Amino acid sequence: MTQHYLHRHLTPAVGEAQRQAYGQSQAVPPAPESDRLGAKETAFIQARDSFYLASLTETGAPYLQHRGGPVGFLKVLDDHTLGFADYGGNRQLLTTGHLRRDPRVALFLMDYGARRRLKIDGEAAVVSLEGDPALRQRLWLDEPEAGEPERLFRIQVEAFDWNCPQFITPVTRRRSWRRGNGLCGSASRSLSTSGSRLSIPFANLRRTNPTVEGTADGISRPPLDVSAESLARGPGAQPGIQPPNCSSRALSGASNSWKDCCETGSGSTTS
Repeated sequence: MTQHYLHRHLTPAVGEAQRQAYGQSQAVPPAPESDRLGAKETAFIQARDSFYLASLTETGAPYLQHRGGPVGFLKVLDDHTLGFADYGGNRQLLTTGHLRRDPRVALFLMDYGARRRLKIDGEAAVVSLEGDPALRQRLWLDEPEAGEPERLFRIQVEAFDWNCPQFITPVTRRRSWRRGNGLCGSASRSLSTSGSRLSIPFANLRRTNPTVEGTADGISRPPLDVSAESLARGPGAQPGIQPPNCSSRALSGASNSWKDCCETGSGSTTS
């Protein structure tokens, strides 16, 4: 985890929770400058075809939405700025309205196939199409079906964190993005999925029959593996392969830093 992300999220309340659970708390690092996106983060972001975006209402209520499009629609403008073009959806404009009062946002980017996820803190601004022609040109989607965007989003990155792969169900997909001519709920965006075998009973489970392939969202999936053997292996695990144990965390008395068993080449973890 980056030092700036730690500084933002290791609040006094978090320290209190750590002391209550583990007997001591992690030291809060100094507040350095905002994180800068490197080559690894840039490649990961530009390979995504969707992400989750969280914002806050005037009263502090959290709101989370899914954003999707063709691969690379979320663009890295420089090492501390992201942007994307906003196309017509359900016309509620919830995030757009929230940002008028509070620019703080959080992004959650997933790669289910590789079991990787990236969290980004930032401040977002809504830009009109006429307000920044250069930005409009950079964020414009070179997709015949994309149509005309309604506005632009520019996000100033404050901090980021690579997260632990545990409990990420690996899903293999065949991407086929298209934009319909109606509002949300009438197939305004479609993603076809094939070859996916979800090994957990709580993922896209039909209330009436977990083995029915057709689902309410119109995506056909193979029957779920809800056998005792599958549940014993845990989500995303393959027979004979032990998933990482991310529940054991200990504090090092010498450095007072987390020794996390989930640390991988892509970074450490938080909850």
